[in-house]
Amino acid sequence: PLNDDVRSASQMTLRETVFHLAEANTVSAAMIIAALGSNSASFDWSWLWPNREWVDRMRFAELPVEHALETLSSTVAHISLLVAVRDDAFGRRVKVADTPEADKYALTIRQILGNEAEHAREHIAELALLRCPS
Repeated sequence: PLNDDVRSASQMTLRETVFHLAEANTVSAAMIIAALGSNSASFDWSWLWPNREWVDRMRFAELPVEHALETLSSTVAHISLLVAVRDDAFGRRVKVADTPEADKYALTIRQILGNEAEHAREHIAELALLRCPS
């Protein structure tokens, strides 16, 4: 069972952090699929702003965490296979927009994967502090 009374530095509980990471990997997977599938892919993720308001609106605290864990695991496995069969995968690009008014910028699949790995490491470090406070 996850302790939903303790919040990390990002103000998410353990349960909410699991959902947040599953969601982030789902969005990153969509960007990777776009980059693999098109030479001129574009992805607008300006609608996504995972703050406390977002977490509450998505009602992560009310949901069973098992499906989020399955989604995370399956998404990682699926994207790993898609990338593994392409010699050019890591260099493929997608243009992304962080905000509606911002210019789009290119990200390679290597950058997307690196960003997502760093994002997960940051949250895992927060979770470790929650489990073993100093």
